[in-house]
Amino acid sequence: MPTAGARDFRPGLARFVQQLTHDVRNDLAAVEVFATTASGSGDAALVKDALAEISATVGACGRRLAALRAAACLDVPTPQMLQMGVAAWMDGIQKHVEMHAAWPFVTWRSEGGSEGVLRSDPLLLAAILDELLANALRGAGGASKTPSIEVALLASADSVFVQVRQPMIECAAVKDVACLDFKDLRGPALSSTKHHYGFGLSAAALRAESIGAQLSVMVDAVGEGIPWFTAGVKLPLVV
Repeated sequence: MPTAGARDFRPGLARFVQQLTHDVRNDLAAVEVFATTASGSGDAALVKDALAEISATVGACGRRLAALRAAACLDVPTPQMLQMGVAAWMDGIQKHVEMHAAWPFVTWRSEGGSEGVLRSDPLLLAAILDELLANALRGAGGASKTPSIEVALLASADSVFVQVRQPMIECAAVKDVACLDFKDLRGPALSSTKHHYGFGLSAAALRAESIGAQLSVMVDAVGEGIPWFTAGVKLPLVV
């Protein structure tokens, strides 16, 4: 568990600000280049192309900032909790994973019985799974790298647990994981989010909290090998 000092520092938030500043500066630099080209040319076609590039760059920057605002200020809908048997829940989880882009690289494991009943919101749980799987696919190097992803469904007498694991190809990500603490969900965390802004796991943790589940993360750093990142969602059974 991170110390209080580590939580206050929140390196994920610092990286977010640095990355955002870097991207906005790049966008502004590109606009300045296109504007200079347009203002210094008497060629109507060249001016037209430069203005089109300015419009595209500004539009892309606006869309990215809008998406970032939506991620940073996540609006979790009121959960629509449904009661279901563990066997049906497990079957639904497997079918959802099979539809994800990560599925061709997944090694599947299921342990424990299928007895018991739980309450969950299937749509919110699906959104959490999508984030964990997309994160695993990116963290393991992407589809072009033939990633190795492990998904496990574990059932016990009082809870069910879905776990997603993958080797961490990005060395910088290992340091971030050591500072994750979902008691403070406002700060960025590791994520598949474009540009490494990283609100994905924080958003997943908020969704998990809303349905009475718990998101946990850890890194297994064994010897000199590549460390593995594990994220899991635990739901209690109905007593």
